[in-house]
Amino acid sequence: MAVTMGRFALGDGPDSGEFTRDFTRTITAYPLGLFAVLVVGGTVLGIGGYFVVKGLRRTFRPELQHFEDSRRGAVIDAMGVVGHVTKGAALLLVGLLFVVAAVTNRPSESTGLDGSLKALQDHPFGDAVLVAIAAGLICYGVFAVIRARFGRM
Repeated sequence: MAVTMGRFALGDGPDSGEFTRDFTRTITAYPLGLFAVLVVGGTVLGIGGYFVVKGLRRTFRPELQHFEDSRRGAVIDAMGVVGHVTKGAALLLVGLLFVVAAVTNRPSESTGLDGSLKALQDHPFGDAVLVAIAAGLICYGVFAVIRARFGRM
């Protein structure tokens, strides 16, 4: 895995969409392969749903008690909500593509996060959605750094 990530970081490896399609094709070649892809898709959908619910219910708050009664706490709280919901939505999109690939028996339909986001470009408001997802993932990244530094473990 480290070699693959190193190659990808140097620009030498395949994109995640290509890797995911190859992985899905390999798995579907086995007798229970389509079921396995469906289980993977369902799992990713579940994780995405978990992040959306965690963001909307703000159940991440106990992790950041240091900022409870401050003005910065409201900003961090908002970043946590936006970040969790956006990360969940992105995972829901990836999981949905796995499920579609399994149900339609077309492994080429499955793709990684980059492929699912590229698919949004073809929709009428695709660029706006991509900008919103990028901003939300940036919020999640900033929230994660703050949680790592000040969060309660």
